[in-house]
Amino acid sequence: MLNDRKFNENNIPNSMDFGNDENGLLFLANKNYREKKFTEALYYLTKLTSINPYKAEYFSGKAIIQKNIGDYKEAEINYKLALEINPELYEGYYNLGILSYEQGNIDDAITYFWKAIEVKPDLYLAYYNLGNAFKEQNELNLSVDCYKKAIGIKSNFDDAHYNLGVVFEKKRELSKAIECYNNAIGCNSKNLNANWNLALLYLQTGDFSKGWVMFEVRKDRTKSCKRIFSKTELTVEPVNGKRILVYSEQGLGDTIQFARYLKLLKDRNAYVIFECKPRLLELFKDFDGIDKLIYWHNYDEKNIEYDYYISLLSLPLYFNTTLGSIPARIPYLTANKDKVNEWKSKIKYDKYLNIGIAWSGAKANITGKERSCELSDFSPLFYISGIKLFSLQKNETIRKINYSDFPVMCFDNIDSIPFLDTAAIIENLDLVISIDTSIAHLAGALGKPVWTLLPYYSDWRWLLNKDNSPWYPAMKLFRQPKPGGWSKVFSTVADELNKILILRNQKLGLI
Repeated sequence: MLNDRKFNENNIPNSMDFGNDENGLLFLANKNYREKKFTEALYYLTKLTSINPYKAEYFSGKAIIQKNIGDYKEAEINYKLALEINPELYEGYYNLGILSYEQGNIDDAITYFWKAIEVKPDLYLAYYNLGNAFKEQNELNLSVDCYKKAIGIKSNFDDAHYNLGVVFEKKRELSKAIECYNNAIGCNSKNLNANWNLALLYLQTGDFSKGWVMFEVRKDRTKSCKRIFSKTELTVEPVNGKRILVYSEQGLGDTIQFARYLKLLKDRNAYVIFECKPRLLELFKDFDGIDKLIYWHNYDEKNIEYDYYISLLSLPLYFNTTLGSIPARIPYLTANKDKVNEWKSKIKYDKYLNIGIAWSGAKANITGKERSCELSDFSPLFYISGIKLFSLQKNETIRKINYSDFPVMCFDNIDSIPFLDTAAIIENLDLVISIDTSIAHLAGALGKPVWTLLPYYSDWRWLLNKDNSPWYPAMKLFRQPKPGGWSKVFSTVADELNKILILRNQKLGLI
């Protein structure tokens, strides 16, 4: 970033004492900067600004280093000093824009990027970051214009093609998004973000033949998805009579959803060894698609006898899954019978429709927050006559809620063994209504009627504009009509419940 002048290092004194020689001090500043010795680099640049206070680049250099060490306030001061000396220093405006953007001052960032472009109209990076800033403000059309200008100046700018695709995806112009991701990959085949987004779009639009192949890029993109084993990865080899080690890599919902493929391996006469995550160990203990269950990461792979290994989420590719060939033999999971009987005595059967609800997912990540709602969002259901609501949330969530404010029954101390009680409770309910979380997958795998509540930008597995799921025949989908609002979803759910209750009461002779 600093203006590194060329020196003949053979002529530099061993002491590195340049006194007030600007060239020598600048060399030392750059040398230390490259070696990430920021304190030393800042020392030499400070000395340079005192020797020559009219050199804008010295102040700009100080600002670059101060930003690197997190001193944003001083960095801003020095960028502005540089611009006072030289108002044509476009790098100063551009770097101020980046500084403002990273601190969340998006309006200031936009102003500085425009000023940089005024000085240097072909500054494609300024247009690119303007696109990012407008995307942050949800000014999607302005964002598109800026990305296109950046690409017009630098046609092989893969990140601009990629982010343009992201904006088109937000605008629900999916064919354009796919084109942009392909353009990004054409510029840089190793652009993992573009490859990943394209894979998810192919899957979401039902193009599984392309989607599953590209879905494998996750192994290069996320460390937890790629594992190193001593034997061969299963790709196309026959599994008849072979011992297959299947490993878990992603969340609980993913594991529950894709566990169905273990039975397909068994159907081909494979011996299936499944590496299971701790919280699902007991749930899969009696799963008839597994011959041997091993504890996730808590074993010595060299002591396991197997022929091939494969990720659980790579099995759809191995089996060439299409929309029409999704294995949907439901149920493929069963709850513990003793637990089912135990909870049967606690959930009274009467004229009421017993409904389990879940509203909160893993809020530690962004997608978990977007998928989640609040218990209060269920309020249109609270006073529907003829139903009982039961919380299926984990204890750490329900402790934060004063249930006296809501007509919802909660169970204390469930799942001392993870998912064992929850699965048994679900078996004793008439219906589950849940946001997109592991509870929805569990209910679906158990074959229980489940209504899944989806955000506007929903996950690829729920496809587009469908109210049912090929993965779970007993599932119905309710989608946000626009980003961020749950009211329409719950009013629709309430209407559907009332219709069911009328039909149910007619059958029971209650009306």
